[in-house]
Amino acid sequence: MTQSVFVKSINIAVITALVPFIDKYPILKKLLNKSENPSSDWDFYMTVAGVGSYFLTNKMSEIKHKELLIELAELDKQGVEALNNFTVFIENNKNEGIDLKASIGFWVLWNIKGSQPTQDESRELAPAIGAYLQKIISDLAR
Repeated sequence: MTQSVFVKSINIAVITALVPFIDKYPILKKLLNKSENPSSDWDFYMTVAGVGSYFLTNKMSEIKHKELLIELAELDKQGVEALNNFTVFIENNKNEGIDLKASIGFWVLWNIKGSQPTQDESRELAPAIGAYLQKIISDLAR
């Protein structure tokens, strides 16, 4: 896949995943109701987490890295700042031995909600979000 559409492909995949996630995890709907812009928050944070997951799990040249950052910034001007926040969050959790999938999903949920998700909100949903994003990245990286 060409890099010029990589971030957009992640974005499309997460947009189409919202309804199935709500159907499978009804608690997500309650969590999204706490957001001022539920669907755009889902799209933004899931896309950033997808790009961040790609950076964490794939080696790439500095040029490719910069191209993806530019593409993320073109999609949303706050994307790079959010990506930096994501990276720090994941690194801190990694240092504490927290599972990567759960960490990725927890970051998404925390940002959508605007505060730490409850145990019920994140028990199954956070790892499912992380697993979904890792699958997207794996599929797109082929």
